[in-house]
Amino acid sequence: MPEVAVRSLLRQAVRASRRRKCAEITPPTSRPENVFRAQAPTGLPRRAKLASKAVGLRRKQPVRRRRRRRLDLKKTLFVLPNAITLGSIFCGFNAILIVSTGSPSGADFYKAAMLLIFAMFFDLLDGRVARMTKTQSAFGLQIDSLADIVSFGVAPSVLVYKWSLYRFPTAGVLAAFMFAACGAIRLARFNVLSSDSSGTPIKPGKYVTGLPIPPASGVLITLVVANHAVSGALGQAQYSLLIMVVTIVLSLLMVSNVQFRSFKDLKLNTGTVL
Repeated sequence: MPEVAVRSLLRQAVRASRRRKCAEITPPTSRPENVFRAQAPTGLPRRAKLASKAVGLRRKQPVRRRRRRRLDLKKTLFVLPNAITLGSIFCGFNAILIVSTGSPSGADFYKAAMLLIFAMFFDLLDGRVARMTKTQSAFGLQIDSLADIVSFGVAPSVLVYKWSLYRFPTAGVLAAFMFAACGAIRLARFNVLSSDSSGTPIKPGKYVTGLPIPPASGVLITLVVANHAVSGALGQAQYSLLIMVVTIVLSLLMVSNVQFRSFKDLKLNTGTVL
């Protein structure tokens, strides 16, 4: 056998023995040629699991939707007494329009007086609704006073002047203006005494200082309604001076220090009405 062939056989035998020794010492997965084969099947499922988890997290996240604003019941109830107060202003405004347009008749004076009676009903109702719904506020106190000066201050003054006091060009104007001015002073004093230093309304007492403006205007409105009932007899000239005196006395009572009973805490039922 040639020497070259012998050498090649020896080399192959050495290589085979080395391979056997490596196979016995090193596991199959640690061999360089099997590293990729061992990691490939385990790596791909791991990435797939991570990807599926990421997709699952995305799916589990809630979709952000615009939340509908819930209706605030307190704010809604806050509008109710103020809307009733605006109804009082509407009645007073229309009463002024009726008596100040053209030459009003006895029927026009009666319509204006009835509108002011409705304004009194609204004024009585708005405060009770505010207390029942617990929506009393400084804003409600102020707008109620502004409504009173229109419906029970300016409107009755214009009504009584156009009905009877026009016969006294100067004194009649002063008497009608005095009623409106004293009513405004009475309301301003009431606002100060009915709220604390921060402007928050406080619980009213059983007695108030000065004649409230709704009862004062109620006297003048009653005279106009009574005049319609007696076919215009009270609107004659002989009663004009008496009506002017009544207007001045009511004005002074509103700014006086006389204590009057407050009926805001009075419960309306069959016993109190009768």
